[in-house]
Amino acid sequence: MQQGVDTNLNPPYNKGMNQTSMNKTLTTLLFSLVSMSSPALAQSSHSAHVTLSKEIQKVGIDVYVNHKICDSTTSFGMYVPNHSSVVICQQNRVKGSRDTVEWTEEDYDTLRHEVHHVVQDCVDKSMDGILASVYKKPLKFGVAVLGSEMAMNVAQLYEEQGATPHIQVMEVEAFAVAAQNNPTEQVRDIKRYCF
Repeated sequence: MQQGVDTNLNPPYNKGMNQTSMNKTLTTLLFSLVSMSSPALAQSSHSAHVTLSKEIQKVGIDVYVNHKICDSTTSFGMYVPNHSSVVICQQNRVKGSRDTVEWTEEDYDTLRHEVHHVVQDCVDKSMDGILASVYKKPLKFGVAVLGSEMAMNVAQLYEEQGATPHIQVMEVEAFAVAAQNNPTEQVRDIKRYCF
């Protein structure tokens, strides 16, 4: 087992993280829209998500659940490329606690979203934090999965946070991949792009 990770998605908290690159922002609007727009949220398989977590660990990415950085952010999660880490801030976590609570559908969705950012970072084989789209037409894909209103809302939210148009597209793609709720397909993407 790689340092910092265990099969319960509950690693130790020994990396000091103070910068984030991509984060899944906690916004009531987006949370409610994703919940309504994704029939895939019906039931996620914990074991499939553990497998997904283990697969990104093979790439050298540590997964942290309820890391101390969660106490100072409104995000459900983030990919931190300069620390080779994904952080999941569980929806029902107790602020100040590092304990893992029961995983919600939002927690699984966040893991899928952040893992997709890792795959986007792998596309050019450099793992340098510069993301590239996995899909040839990421906006078309995003609209097909999320619907045009949701895709626009995601882009607008990130634009309001100062994200470049490129990052807005990366976020739409990541929200769409997460909404598909197919960790097995994401494992195939990791194997295809990250190795």
